[in-house]
Amino acid sequence: MQLTLFLVALVISLTAGTPLPIAAQLVIVAIGALALGIQNAVVRHLGVPDMTTTVLTMTLTGIGSDLRRRDMATATRRLIAVLAMLIGAFVGAILVLQLGVSAGFLAVAIVLTATLIGATIVGRGAPDWAVAAPHS
Repeated sequence: MQLTLFLVALVISLTAGTPLPIAAQLVIVAIGALALGIQNAVVRHLGVPDMTTTVLTMTLTGIGSDLRRRDMATATRRLIAVLAMLIGAFVGAILVLQLGVSAGFLAVAIVLTATLIGATIVGRGAPDWAVAAPHS
């Protein structure tokens, strides 16, 4: 669903003209908000530990908490998530500033397609965090 929504935003950005009219901008923002809201809802439903994909502040707070508890494995996972978000923001900003909004949406569509393919391949079976721990 998220890929489909971003593809719709890409089509709008390609067909609306340059500069994007305010109506097209508002529709694209609404589509992006819906797509990212769905992403957040899915992550919450799956119950992935230590990862908040769209809430950078909570991830940073978690790193501080993990370091205080000396939980380096969890802190490292969260730090990698923050670095991935920063790198993505940097690359996205360069694409949009140098090539335009459509280039940014195309990059998002490519990453989402790769993620969908990867998740489909490795997502067969129950994830490690969802498997109940054995009772002693």
